Amino acid sequence: MAGIAEDVTEEAEHSPHRPSEQEGSLSTRQVAQLLGIGEASVKRLANAGAIGFLRSSRKDSRRFAPDQVLEYLCRGGAGAREFDASAAAADVSSCVAALLEEIGRGSAFDELLDLRVAPVASTMPPAFLHELLSRLPALSGEPRKSAPAFVAAIGCVEPYAVEFLECSLRSHGYSVLVPAESTVVAQLIDVAERIRPGVVALLVGSGFDDRRIASEVAARIVSRLRGVTVLAVHPAAHLSLPRGVFHMRTARDLTRVLQGG
Repeated sequence: MAGIAEDVTEEAEHSPHRPSEQEGSLSTRQVAQLLGIGEASVKRLANAGAIGFLRSSRKDSRRFAPDQVLEYLCRGGAGAREFDASAAAADVSSCVAALLEEIGRGSAFDELLDLRVAPVASTMPPAFLHELLSRLPALSGEPRKSAPAFVAAIGCVEPYAVEFLECSLRSHGYSVLVPAESTVVAQLIDVAERIRPGVVALLVGSGFDDRRIASEVAARIVSRLRGVTVLAVHPAAHLSLPRGVFHMRTARDLTRVLQGG
C-alpha cells in the first residue's frame, strides 16, 4: 500500500477549524477562479496569511474555508452584500461574494444564474459580464468531465447568450468549445463528430429558418453521435424538436436534463 503520512496534530490544535469543515471547503483552483488570479498567487496569499487554509490529504494542495474566501472577497470589493447593488456598481468581487453567501445559505447555483444573473445580464457592460461569468462556475464545485461540451449559435442570438450558456455548462464540470463565427452550419456536424462531446448545445435564433435549421442539425447529430446529450436553447415556452433533443430555456433546465430529470 502506497501513501503519505503527515502529523498535523499541532496544526489542528492551533486552527479554529475542525476537520469536518473540510467537506465544504474550496480547492486552490476554485479559489483562484473566484479571485480572478493564478493558483500560484493563491498559494502565496495563503502562505502569507492573507487567506487561511486547511491542508488536504493531497501533497502540496490546499482546501480553503469558504468563509475565509468570502472575507477576502469582501476586502477586495466595495463591501456591498446585495447582488443587484454590486452589479449596478460593476463590482465583480462583491457580486461573487454575494452569490457565495447565498450558496452558503443553501441556494443552488443554477437558481442563482436564473434568478440573479440572467435578469440583469443585458444591462451589464460586456467586459464586466464576461469577467463575472468566467469566475462563477467555481462556486458549483462540480468535478471536471472527461468529454467537452460543444456550443454553437444558429441565427442571431443575444450577445451574452453564448457566455451565459458556457458558464452554466462549466458549472457542471464541462470544458466548452465554441466554433469560430466563420464556421458554416453545414460544418457544425463534422466539427461535433471530430471532438466527440458529451453535450451539444445549439443556441437557436428567433427566426423561423433558424428553428428549422437547428432542428435539422440536432436530428443529424442525434443520429450520428450515440450517447451525446443534445440541447436546443431557445426562450420559447414550446419548441418543436426531433426525438432525443432536449429543450433548454434556463440553467435549471440544463441541470434537470443532465441529472436525468
